[in-house]
Amino acid sequence: MDHHCSHCIAISGHRWPDDIRMSDLEPGFVCQACGTKGANVRPDFEGNKKQHNRQRPGLLTAIV
Repeated sequence: MDHHCSHCIAISGHRWPDDIRMSDLEPGFVCQACGTKGANVRPDFEGNKKQHNRQRPGLLTAIV
């Protein structure tokens, strides 16, 4: 089953080079709230001003 958790977090992308694809980062994240591996990584063009009601706050840890 290909399942992503519903937890979310906003982190800065400044630690990664400009030429890295976001899809390449996804497998390296683990949700610290539920343990789900992988993440749905996407840009935040609105500056994190709004949070979707269906998402729950959580913590992601990058595995490098």
